[in-house]
Amino acid sequence: MSYDSDDVFLTLARNGVPYASVATTPNQIAVANAVGGGPTGSGLDLALDVQSAAGAQRAFNALSGEVYASAETAMLNDSLFLREAVSARMRQASVPGAFGPTAALASGGPTTMAYADDLGASPAASALTKAGGGRLAISPGAAPVAVPATYSWIQPIDSWGRLGGDGDAAAASRSLGGFFAGVDHRFDANWLAGVAAGYTDSSVSVSDRGSTADISGGHLAGYVAASFGP
Repeated sequence: MSYDSDDVFLTLARNGVPYASVATTPNQIAVANAVGGGPTGSGLDLALDVQSAAGAQRAFNALSGEVYASAETAMLNDSLFLREAVSARMRQASVPGAFGPTAALASGGPTTMAYADDLGASPAASALTKAGGGRLAISPGAAPVAVPATYSWIQPIDSWGRLGGDGDAAAASRSLGGFFAGVDHRFDANWLAGVAAGYTDSSVSVSDRGSTADISGGHLAGYVAASFGP
């Protein structure tokens, strides 16, 4: 400490306490060790040296760059939507010309048979229904629906979610929007091959760290499907 006629000067000297000794989580310890291994007397050193333990911990969290890891996790989760879109198309394509409950999955819809209600059915249809013990009836005059060999599809997506914190990494919220489109060709009754592409735009927010990230992604996939029996 020194004085002049009007001022008092206080000079602080860095003690031997390591930054990591006040860190409480693995991420904080990693940042503290990185800062402690840097040049002595840097601006970052000077800013940390006057902090309390709680203030130093907040600084370590702010310096951790945690949002980058959270963004990678969000991108891995976002890839699920392309896989689901392609899988849904392959399921749909596996039942062309289906009837009954599976008709809703088929790109061509039902063909010559369909579920019908007893009420209003013809006497012949009612007799068939009762004799069979179910509600399956023949649809008179229905013609088979032609299923195209080459088929195109598009699927928009919109999603919100949250990644929970674990005491080290903070919780992150995410949102996603975009679309996928594809085209495929049926080579015979059993085999189908196609390609799909898409674009997504997502955002990640880690509010406890005051961090956000925006992610724009392009997606490309190829798929082959085969169907045999049930």
